[in-house]
Amino acid sequence: PANRITVYYAVADPHSYVLLQLIPAIQRLYRVEVELRVTEQFNTVLVVEGEKRRAWAMEDARALAQLYGLRFPEQKEAAGEGARDSSREGEREEVGGEAADDESSWRGYPRAFCDRTVRAATTALASVRDGEGAVDAVLQVLHVLWDSNIAAQRAQSSGAVAHTTREHTTELVLSRLSALASEHTVELSVLWEERVRENERHLARAGHYLPAMVRLGMEWFWCIDRLHYLEQRLIERGLCSATHETCAPTLTRQLHCLMDTVSPPQPLASVRPHRLCLTMYWSFRSPYSQLCLDSVFRLADFYGLELRIRPVLPMVMRGYKVPFVKRLYIITDAKREADRLNIPLGQVADPVGEATKKAMCTYPFAVLQGKERAFLSAWATCVWGEGVDASKRRGLGIILERSGVACVTELDAILSSDTEGRGTVTDEKHWEKMRDTFWRAQMSAGGDTSGEGGCGLEAAQHVAERWHRAVGENRKEMAELGGLWGVPSFVVSRISADGPPVKVSRDDVIGCAWGNDRIWLL
Repeated sequence: PANRITVYYAVADPHSYVLLQLIPAIQRLYRVEVELRVTEQFNTVLVVEGEKRRAWAMEDARALAQLYGLRFPEQKEAAGEGARDSSREGEREEVGGEAADDESSWRGYPRAFCDRTVRAATTALASVRDGEGAVDAVLQVLHVLWDSNIAAQRAQSSGAVAHTTREHTTELVLSRLSALASEHTVELSVLWEERVRENERHLARAGHYLPAMVRLGMEWFWCIDRLHYLEQRLIERGLCSATHETCAPTLTRQLHCLMDTVSPPQPLASVRPHRLCLTMYWSFRSPYSQLCLDSVFRLADFYGLELRIRPVLPMVMRGYKVPFVKRLYIITDAKREADRLNIPLGQVADPVGEATKKAMCTYPFAVLQGKERAFLSAWATCVWGEGVDASKRRGLGIILERSGVACVTELDAILSSDTEGRGTVTDEKHWEKMRDTFWRAQMSAGGDTSGEGGCGLEAAQHVAERWHRAVGENRKEMAELGGLWGVPSFVVSRISADGPPVKVSRDDVIGCAWGNDRIWLL
């Protein structure tokens, strides 16, 4: 049916939990038929860095829930809390390590999350019948699991238990789940696992791999971030309810107000210049990296931030496999976002391989000339909007000309020889000196080409020839400072009295974010 939306969700997926809390609003505003399909957390074959993604998802969903006033556990209720860990030592000893294994799988989750409770909830949800009341029934089950600490605190305050251990909380949750199964339209089934597998096959056949997804026709909408597109499509199909008078997307209006006012009329840069540092980890092959450039530049200028730009290799050039279904969704979603932001993206010359290598060699010279922003912007427009093949000297020449980067003799020599780079470092101290001199050039006003001690050009050449080493260090820094793995990623940090840092200390980190959808969070 033209009015059917299919919601794929997982019990243990934080984004699924916040998404489902807005589905009743969709039902209220639009004449839709909702189909619910429960899956497991995510396809581990298609999602890289599963543990890092799991930790990020908890914090990201918490930020969304706070923005929209939705239910979500506070950070102090997370499973890794010190007091909670100490209360479980006996459990580890009693079961010979089994509890420890189960606990490690759910670190960072509310205390009732374990294999037993997740299975019990999934069993119940796999048998929820679509129709009136189905979304409410699903939310009641999820609230019990995700708000398990609240349930445990209530039991403790009522005197039911003297103190709530993990086992007490688990039993409370299991008891509540069993009660819900008999109270609502939930019928427990011995075939629950088969139904979940069928839902996952249905998701794969439809063309996706993640939970927290909504599908209308052939189009996908992820979590809260893409609900405004879903609303637009429902409006276009004439499915507004009689009470929805505005006939415009309303659910994510708060988010877009934040995004649209990223550069208010009165800049703060003159008031407090360079008191904070914004580090952006960026990829020449990531379409989302191309989309964030203008917003990040405006954000840094408005707040007077010291902007550190650190390129990293695309995932596929780091040995990760990116299947076709994932690539298709990413480029389709990026195109949809580009159209909304009025950014040219569509005629793409895939820069994987030689084009990215040439960009890595060129970037240090752009930095030295104070043209790194212009170079990245020209790259985004030419490669992603006009199909310029940057693997060829002519294509790269177009980008250099538009960005105003001079192809100095040293750069020309590198591009004419071997863009694979030397990779190895024979003298560690010399490498660190050249690398630090190079990064200081990025943070110097006007792009002084002489650099510290007159060796700026030498430093840029040194880093360009060893770009493998430089981008490897950038990726390592991204993981250490923010626990992040994908791009674009951002880290906000303090600046010491000594001035802008070549390296950022973990102690100075204020916050981090992943994706151009989270620029509002910065």
